Amino acid sequence: MAKSPFSVFGTEPTLEQTGIRIDYGSFYFHIARAGGTNAKFSEAVRAKFRPFQRAVDLGEMDEKVSNRLTAEAFAETVVLGWGTPAPDPTKTDEENKEDGRFGDGFMIGADGVAIPFSIDAVNTMLTSLPDLTMDLIKESQKIANFRKVVATDDAKN
Repeated sequence: MAKSPFSVFGTEPTLEQTGIRIDYGSFYFHIARAGGTNAKFSEAVRAKFRPFQRAVDLGEMDEKVSNRLTAEAFAETVVLGWGTPAPDPTKTDEENKEDGRFGDGFMIGADGVAIPFSIDAVNTMLTSLPDLTMDLIKESQKIANFRKVVATDDAKN
C-alpha cells in the first residue's frame, strides 16, 4: 500500500497534549510535543524572550540567558513528569534506593537523593544539564514520536 503525506506527517493531537515517555534506561521523562497542536511551548518562549527582543534582533543575546529562558519555557510547558524504575517488591527500601528505583514522580539528583517532580525541579535540572535539555527538545519536536501509529504500537506493548 502506498504511503500518503498523512501517513508520514499526520500526528495524534491528543498524544501531542498528553505526551510520550522518553526512556533513558535508569530514568525517563514524560513530555508533550513542542509544537503541533501543543502551542504552549512556542508561546512561552516568545513571552520569555520578549524583554530581550532588541538583543535577539541584533544577534547580541547572551547564550546563557537564552539557554536559561528556553529551559524555563520547556519545563513549564512540555515536561509533564519524570521518574525512575519502580521499586522492586523483592528488595528492601534501602536496596531499591541504592539501585535508584524510586518510581514515578522521582528523579535522582547529582547527590543521589530522590527529587520529587515539580516545574522548579525540572527547570533546575534542565538548566544544569543543557545537553539533556537539547535532547529532550529534539525528541519533543520529532513528528514520528507523536504519530498515531506510534501511539497504537505503544498501547500493544
